[in-house]
Amino acid sequence: MLPTFSVNDLQSFPLTMIIENIVDPSSPDSIKQISRNILQSIPQPFLVTDLKGSVILTNNALSKLVYLPTEEINENTICFEQLNLTEISLNKILDFGIPIMDYRDNLIVNKHKRVPIKVNIYPIFGNNKIRLGSVYIVEDITNNIKYNDLLHKSELILNKINTGVICLDKNLKITMFSKCAEKFFNICQREIIGKLFIPFIEKFVVEGANFFKALIEYSELKDYEQVFIINSKTNYFICDTHLFRNDLNESIETILFFKDITRFKEIELQLAKSEKLSVIGELAAGTAHEIRNPLTTVRGFVQIIHKKMKELNIEDFDTFIQLILGEIDRVDGIISNFLNLAKPKKINKEILTVNEIIREVMFLVENEALRKEITPDIVLEDNLPFIEGDKHQLIQVFLNIINNAFQATPVGRKFAIKSKVSSDGTKLIVDFIDSGEGISPENLSKIFDPFFSTKDDGTGLGLAISNRIINDHEGEIKVFSKPGEGSIFSVILPVKR
Repeated sequence: MLPTFSVNDLQSFPLTMIIENIVDPSSPDSIKQISRNILQSIPQPFLVTDLKGSVILTNNALSKLVYLPTEEINENTICFEQLNLTEISLNKILDFGIPIMDYRDNLIVNKHKRVPIKVNIYPIFGNNKIRLGSVYIVEDITNNIKYNDLLHKSELILNKINTGVICLDKNLKITMFSKCAEKFFNICQREIIGKLFIPFIEKFVVEGANFFKALIEYSELKDYEQVFIINSKTNYFICDTHLFRNDLNESIETILFFKDITRFKEIELQLAKSEKLSVIGELAAGTAHEIRNPLTTVRGFVQIIHKKMKELNIEDFDTFIQLILGEIDRVDGIISNFLNLAKPKKINKEILTVNEIIREVMFLVENEALRKEITPDIVLEDNLPFIEGDKHQLIQVFLNIINNAFQATPVGRKFAIKSKVSSDGTKLIVDFIDSGEGISPENLSKIFDPFFSTKDDGTGLGLAISNRIINDHEGEIKVFSKPGEGSIFSVILPVKR
């Protein structure tokens, strides 16, 4: 049986037989006309060539594709851009009755117009089993190419914008994860595609009840602010969702958009803190002397009483007197810190080396380290650039951080200090690494707030003052912490210009 093929609406007709009726000179004219009418009814464009590559037959569908009357379609008005109809290797394949499928090329019309096509080539055999020519079934792929170009451009835009985009199917499985989303959540797309979204995202979300409810109930979020803890750092995102629904109004896909506003939020929080400090400054200026003056008077009278009691050899209350004086001094110290926070001292700048400050501070805390059986691991990078700052204020900052670290670190556990220069050479970084219990996410964003403390005897001013000092030195303190894994306080200072 001769090789045949079918086309869409004419699956029961062997096309080679129909074409043979037209090509065969011995066929009656009536049969030829019927066969031509059948071919013209085929909706898919095609053309037939002889073994020399000359066009001997085509149909109306091809005429519409190339905008030429069928009688003008020939080897001079249309041709393939790459496909050579007389190529020996091509014809050898067809001689064996093997079709050539899905060949992509351009159809050139009148030597200038290009029509992108996909073509299937089938051999045509006569009754003597000798190949008569070839049939080229043509499919216009212009829209496919436009679609693919549009898709490519969309992907380029999607991967360039600073908005994370995640697509979910109706079962909330991840179907698409943009480059920006990869960056936000520190994960590669291929690791997450096909996974359920909620189990993935819930480990990052802080207080996400409304966020999860919207996803589960297929309701849309608009400009919704959500907090995420990623790599022990608090991140703020504006989240929006868009739902695709079918004709039955059923949600079939959810697209999530994540806009990172962490930097803006930090500035907003910093401004809020500045306003708070401004209020504290006004309060401090108005009340510090009012508190200190009575304290000074009380301290003076307590000292007089203490002196008189010594003269009378009364020592029964000596311990209580010392306790009173100590508490008065403690209150006075809190007032001093209060004033330092509200109205910081002038920075007396000098050229300094960070490593020397670290060594001096470690000498001051040596006894406390011995008491807690802590052996500090000090790793100081050599030949660090100089910084410009107030030595005494920086010592105060380092002491505050180290004392907090010692309090957080259990007896006999590890503590480390590392100094280094940033990769761009513009900043010095000092990392204070403890092995304590870490800081909970809800407390991490509050640790620099004035009067915030988790310690029973803490005033909540030490880190607030330290942060203020480093900010005044045009630097910053970054904190990385995870409950159960300790904390890293990174003091970042600009190098001397």
